[in-house]
Amino acid sequence: MEKNLHAIQCVSALLQGPFDVGNSILVMQGVMEMMVALCGSEREIDQMVAIEAINHAASKASRANFIISNGITLLKDMYKKSTNDKIKIRALVGLCKLGSAGGTDYSLRQFSEGSTEKLAKQCRKWLCNQNIDIRTRKWAIEGMAYLTLDADVKDDFVEDEPAMQAMFELSKVDALYQFHFNVLYCITPSFVVKTNE
Repeated sequence: MEKNLHAIQCVSALLQGPFDVGNSILVMQGVMEMMVALCGSEREIDQMVAIEAINHAASKASRANFIISNGITLLKDMYKKSTNDKIKIRALVGLCKLGSAGGTDYSLRQFSEGSTEKLAKQCRKWLCNQNIDIRTRKWAIEGMAYLTLDADVKDDFVEDEPAMQAMFELSKVDALYQFHFNVLYCITPSFVVKTNE
């Protein structure tokens, strides 16, 4: 299991940088299955690494379909049952990505009407929670980047002044850039979508 953990950490890193290499590894037999299996581990570190890798992998629609088929129930269970906020928020981001997998085509939507609003409400709650460390709150920003593609979610976010202020303040934190360069990619489209009225 330990070797699998390190392998999935490597895949996760590759999916954030040299995408072509990461994508070529993901299509190898057993890699996605290994991610799903690690989610079911009893160890929190295994769960956290696996969820992060799934989140990075779910950015492509073809892989999102695999995760929808094989891991969405697992992500929901982890979100509902975990007592660790770091795991819950990562599972929530996975659900946010999968919830927006259908884009604007409602026939392809994965969740029932109103579910994305509930996910967004929880993201905004974590985004504003000063007691949660910055690295964990970054995941709330990523979740909102996907969910604000929904007009209702966007309207609610624009009217939530504390959440908007929290995201703006987080965008200026130097420590955020040092460990996750792609956080700006999440913040920027969120601001752009919200100005598109």
